[in-house]
Amino acid sequence: MGMLLASQIAAIIMLLLAFGVDPIITADVQRILEGRPTITSSTTITMTQPPAPAPNGINGVGTTEPPIAAAASAPASKARIDIISPTPRSGLGRKHTTSPKLDDGGKGNPMNEMNIGAILYGDDGEAIRNAVMTITATDASQNKTIDGTGNVTPIYPNGQKNVVPFYSFHYEFKTVGEHTITFSANGVSQSVTVTVSE
Repeated sequence: MGMLLASQIAAIIMLLLAFGVDPIITADVQRILEGRPTITSSTTITMTQPPAPAPNGINGVGTTEPPIAAAASAPASKARIDIISPTPRSGLGRKHTTSPKLDDGGKGNPMNEMNIGAILYGDDGEAIRNAVMTITATDASQNKTIDGTGNVTPIYPNGQKNVVPFYSFHYEFKTVGEHTITFSANGVSQSVTVTVSE
C-alpha cells in the first residue's frame, strides 16, 4: 500500500481533532501515517537478583526477603472539567463589554454579562452532579461555591447526544481588560479568559 500524501494526512488529523480525539493519540496517528516511529509512554519492569542471605541472629541462619511483585499500573484517570456555554448567545465566543447594551439589536443577552457552566468528570469519565464546585474570578466579589447541581444540558460527544449535569455560573463584566474564571472540584480545575472592552 502506498504512502498517503501530506494533504491526506493533514485532513485525517484535522478530522480526529474535530471529533475531540486526545492530541497525544492524534500525534501518534500522524507519526504512523507519515511512517515515523510513535512516541508513547511505557513502563519498564526490571527484575533484580534477590539480596544475599543475611544473619537473622539465630545461630547465624540466613533469611532472604521475598521478591517484590511488580505493582499493576492503575488505569489513567479521565477526571477533568469542561467549560461550556449552555445558553445560546450568552456565553463564550462573542464580544464582551462593560456596557449593558444587547449584542443583537435587542433580542439577545446583555454584552456585559456571561452565562457559562462546567461539566465535572470523575476518574471513570462519567459526569458528576454531587461535588462541591469552587468558582473564582478576576472580580473576586463574584466568586461562588456550588454544592451539587440539578442543572443538565445535552452535549454531543462523537455525534451522540448525552444529557449531563453541569455547574452554572453567571458573571458580570464591570471593568475593561482580561477576566479569568476558574472552576475547581475534586482536585481538578479548568480556566477560561475573556477580553472585555468598553
